[in-house]
Amino acid sequence: MKEPNWIVTALVGAVIGWAFPYIGRAVYYLCRRLEKDYLEGDWYGYHWTYKGGKPLLNKSKWRIRKGFFHRFAVRYTHQSGMNYRGYAEVERSQLIVKIHNGKNQETARFRVTWPIPSNARLLHGIWLSFDHDTKIASAALLLSRDELSDADAIARIKGAMRWEKDRPAMRVKG
Repeated sequence: MKEPNWIVTALVGAVIGWAFPYIGRAVYYLCRRLEKDYLEGDWYGYHWTYKGGKPLLNKSKWRIRKGFFHRFAVRYTHQSGMNYRGYAEVERSQLIVKIHNGKNQETARFRVTWPIPSNARLLHGIWLSFDHDTKIASAALLLSRDELSDADAIARIKGAMRWEKDRPAMRVKG
């Protein structure tokens, strides 16, 4: 009885067949880990929201790393201490970020300008989620490599956004 049992052979084949796509992805991930991307690292986020019906500047800390199932993995910590996790993908030279918090079943999406050839220290974008009054909201977003004062963050957000009162849209300048 030198031949392996057919049940063992079938089980080993099933395990290898199941693991094969993941093995390829793991090799690809390890190769990508060696490449440095300027987007990786810590970022400071600033965005407008509403709380109690009044506009408020919110601050957050972003940690962006290479992802296994997505191009980038994102950890987002709000100034209130709430933690979010998610991922980021590139779409037509824009960075699309989706984060969620399992505790309060909240998902937020961000669309950020992504200048591919440069090592920009400021990125502008727009977020879409709930504000602190639990109403659907969208507003300007600023990501910075450096921590900014409230006045500086507000000035930079205002300088990057264009708001026309007679039109129902907001968009990033440039």
